[in-house]
Amino acid sequence: MRSEPVLTSKDSMNSVLSVPWAATLDLRSGALWPPSHVVTCRLSDMAGRYADRAAEQELLNQSDPLIYRADEILAPETRGELHTSVTVVFPGKIGDEYFMSKGHYQVDDAAVKVYLAVSGTGYMLMQNAKGDTMEVPMAPGTIVYCAAGWAQRTVNVGNDPFAYFKYWPADGGHDYERVVREGGFLKRVVERNGRPQVIDAKDI
Repeated sequence: MRSEPVLTSKDSMNSVLSVPWAATLDLRSGALWPPSHVVTCRLSDMAGRYADRAAEQELLNQSDPLIYRADEILAPETRGELHTSVTVVFPGKIGDEYFMSKGHYQVDDAAVKVYLAVSGTGYMLMQNAKGDTMEVPMAPGTIVYCAAGWAQRTVNVGNDPFAYFKYWPADGGHDYERVVREGGFLKRVVERNGRPQVIDAKDI
């Protein structure tokens, strides 16, 4: 993944100092303006996370599609501050598995994350180290509270971009590799008979 700082005017929010700020969220497209950083994730950044490795490699041989983008307003990484972001997961599939985010735990196991779907349709997949799972279908207006100690992944199951707003403790961090070390997500979302279906990863 690539995180790039965005050049903003001197009147824009400051992500180094703790200061009040205001921004605009476009409720149709999910665009957040002005962001302090933009994160992009392409298929090559998600090597091995899709079940159909042959389909993944075949697509990579042709192109390296953009899977998702996040416009972020980053706060100082200290206790009490909140990071803010709008992520857009683009439509598409690798084999019969829908485009999705990498999925992660927070580095701080006590950190929580709150999501609000803005546009499009998708799923939130969550799990913890004990093997408990929860899947939430998301459409505009759906709020998901990802509790402390739970990993999260979003999936776009529609034909349009799936955008969601989120905020989380600025000192919470992201651990993308812990899920991989634990064997990956226990649930996957695939197309079956033209419709999205949540299945056990072992059954894919």
